[in-house]
Amino acid sequence: MHSSLPKTLAEESSLQPDTKPSYSSQVTKQTGVDFGLYMEHEPSRLSGSLKPFLSNNNAPPSEVFSDELRKERDAQIAHIDMEILRLQKQREEMTLAYQQALSPVRRVPPEIWGRIFSQCSEVGFRGSYNHKSEPWIISHVCSTWRSIVTSMSALWSYVYCSPTSLDTVNPTGLLDLVLSRASDKLNVIFRYKTFPSRKPRYTPEEIEEGMTTLFRVIVRYCKLWRDASLHIASNHLDILHTIEGDIPNLRRISLFVGTPPNDSMGPTVSCFRVAPKLTSVHLSGSPWNAAEAFPWAQITNYDGFAGVHGPSNSNLFEVIVHTAKDLRMVKLSGKRIRVVPPVTLSNIASLCFSDPNVLQSLCLPALTWLDQHPSPTDEDLPPEESICTQLISMLKRSDECPKLTRLDLTNTPADAQLLTVLGKLPQLLELSLEYSEYSDGGVLSTQLNALMDRLSKCTLEGGRLVAHELLPNLKAFSLFIFTLRDDQPVTVLGESFTALLASRCGFSETPALRNLDITVHGTEATIWAPGVELWKMFKAKGIGLVICVPDENGRIKKVV
Repeated sequence: MHSSLPKTLAEESSLQPDTKPSYSSQVTKQTGVDFGLYMEHEPSRLSGSLKPFLSNNNAPPSEVFSDELRKERDAQIAHIDMEILRLQKQREEMTLAYQQALSPVRRVPPEIWGRIFSQCSEVGFRGSYNHKSEPWIISHVCSTWRSIVTSMSALWSYVYCSPTSLDTVNPTGLLDLVLSRASDKLNVIFRYKTFPSRKPRYTPEEIEEGMTTLFRVIVRYCKLWRDASLHIASNHLDILHTIEGDIPNLRRISLFVGTPPNDSMGPTVSCFRVAPKLTSVHLSGSPWNAAEAFPWAQITNYDGFAGVHGPSNSNLFEVIVHTAKDLRMVKLSGKRIRVVPPVTLSNIASLCFSDPNVLQSLCLPALTWLDQHPSPTDEDLPPEESICTQLISMLKRSDECPKLTRLDLTNTPADAQLLTVLGKLPQLLELSLEYSEYSDGGVLSTQLNALMDRLSKCTLEGGRLVAHELLPNLKAFSLFIFTLRDDQPVTVLGESFTALLASRCGFSETPALRNLDITVHGTEATIWAPGVELWKMFKAKGIGLVICVPDENGRIKKVV
């Protein structure tokens, strides 16, 4: 009988089932993740190059081996970090591109863009015939903006052409392109000669040839003109002569003609006669045969020469006064105006002239502003003293011009005749007297002080102002004195001036005289010292008082 040997503890434990669940099985049951599987493979995955050393009890690896192993893993980590940064940057770029794709700018209708672009023609607009101008800059942003800008004819309807335009590559082709995009409201400015700030790149002959070619292109689009300012040479009149038919949209024309060689003015220009909307004409430069050039019957504003300049222009003034019955604003330059029997122009509200003889031919019942500026030439003509005589006669014919409220006179003696004129204008609101290159400063000062004394006289009742004897409604008085020939000191800023200021501004809470401007330049001025403080007091009350005189160095200084 064999006795049974007791089983070892290991054999006994191996025969009995392990009924206690492991920790990994508990976690697996709670989370659903097989951590047992993970733990089973984790040692081999983590050991890597160390596995041979972990499976036996041999000598451990060296420190060099361990450092190399760490460097290898650090390199792998750095590579992964770089990849993460690359992906993050790519994500940011994609986000930005997505935001740009959804930008509200892409949803703005073309009509709104057109409204925005149209504002560039109102502020700082340099003309479309310039690659640095707004239409060109906008068209370089994107294809969408380019298509909008090129379709907006209003943006291409302001063209400025001068010799500097010749610096452009293919200036003729560019000008033709710009004008082809313009509308029927074309505003064109042409200057065949300017004064450049730098040395010109071309010879005078090259400039003349180039500008003549550009002017031919501009004339080709004359049907689009609305406002035209043309500074041309005398031979360019031949180009204007080639215009056929009407100019349907032209409203204003400003024409300067350069001095012709041998006083030959070229052909008679009649291209502007058929311009149904033309109402404003401005002529300057060398006079030419303009009597038959414009539809004078419809002209309302005229600014230009009117004197006799040879046989070509002998009857221009006569044509104007007998034909232009709708004139409202007239500015006549030059002298030797041919006197004609008085003509009534019942619509003229503003008249500016150089030759006093023009007043002999006019009756102006609706006149509101008369401005006389003598020409510095034509010394053989009657002296300027005749202006008051002519003015008195014109006032008599025009029922004293009841609407005349502004009078500007230059180098007109402030004598008894001027006082007579002012006495006929009680409704006058603004008076301006200017004296430049006057011959006798002593006489001038005496006359002006006498005028100020007359303007100071008034009627008082109980210390209150009733009325002034001369110009009772005067609101603004200006006096300008420039460079007297005899270099005598001007003595107009004395007691008479102070009395005028006190009379017109000191007796009423709301004085009628609101603006008083005295300027002396190029001539010594004597100031009445006691009056300075009084002048400043009236200035503080709100009176528009300006007094300027030259200092010891001849520079203008403001006293008040």
